[in-house]
This record gives sequence, C-alpha cells and structure tokens, in this order.
Amino acid sequence: MADKTALKEIIDFSLFISDEQINQLQNLRKDKRWNEFINYDFNIEIWYNFWTTIYKGNKEDIIMDFGCGSLYSKLVGNKCGFTAITGLDIDNEEVRDSFGRYHDILNVKSDYWDGKQMNYVNDFFDSIVAKASLSKCVDSSWDYVINELVRVSKVGAKWYISPKYMIDRLPEQFKSILDSKQIKIIGWDWD
Repeated sequence: MADKTALKEIIDFSLFISDEQINQLQNLRKDKRWNEFINYDFNIEIWYNFWTTIYKGNKEDIIMDFGCGSLYSKLVGNKCGFTAITGLDIDNEEVRDSFGRYHDILNVKSDYWDGKQMNYVNDFFDSIVAKASLSKCVDSSWDYVINELVRVSKVGAKWYISPKYMIDRLPEQFKSILDSKQIKIIGWDWD
C-alpha cells in the first residue's frame, strides 16, 4: 500500500462518506467481533488503494466481494467508477445484524448465501475479491466455497485474494478446478 500519510492527503473522504454517516457509524453498538469496521477512514484507504492501484480489470467488470462484511469495497468502488460490484456474505443472524447496520448507514446492499449454493448463474463474474474471507469459511466448507466461486466465475476470471498467504493455503485438489477455468489468482495485502 502507498505511504499512509501520503494516501490520506490524496483521499477526500467526503467523496465517500458524509459527516452524518460517520456520526451514525460511531454511535453503533460496539460488537465484540466486528469493531474494526467502525474505522471508516482505514477501510476507505484500503479500498481506494485496491480500486486505484491493485485491481487490473475494467470498470465495466462484474465483480463479487466474497465475504464482503461492511461493504466498503462497494462504497468506494462505485465512487471510483466500478458500478457492478456485488457483495456476498454468509446468511446468519450475526452477519445480517452486524453488517446490516453498516449497509443501512452506507447505503449499500449485500446478497447472502446459505454456505452451499450461491444464487448466481454459471460464468457470471469477471472477478472475485476476497479480503480475509477465505481464512474463515463461516458456516460453510472449502468444498462449497471454492466450487461455488469457480462455478460463478467466467473463464479467465481474476481472483484477488488477501492476505496473500491464503493463496498457498488453497487445498491442492482445487488447483485443477481453478486451472480448468483459467482463473488467475492475484494476491494483495492491505496493510
């Protein structure tokens, strides 16, 4: 990532989030597990850097943020000109409650899945972005996650996986599935 001081000087946070939204985020009940997402400035920096320097696709690409959490990816991505970003997260009460409040405040919408089958047609997404979500597989398994992500990815899709070490943790059995669709894996870090 670019020097944080320099990046903060480049970013006009008011383009992404209003003072009213900041106040609403700061007044959210503090969740034990998801407090990190109240750091709106850090999240905006992460996603601004991703969309302006890391992402190598086109602004017209159909993109999934897998395990999207608070969905700052879409908030920032839309302002950077990426208009077809879909957030997908696991459908459980904790996720809907915690992140649903962020989505309401940030005026973004996420899709949810049952951990077994994603509600998208085959060969739909140009890119999959996974920021720390492949390390969790909440209410799902590697088999379902990888097979479904491959199914909904177009031939030649790009997967942006962070942290980079998660690429090495992909079970060997999935590498041939990824190769069969010519999926390119790109590692990235946000710190």
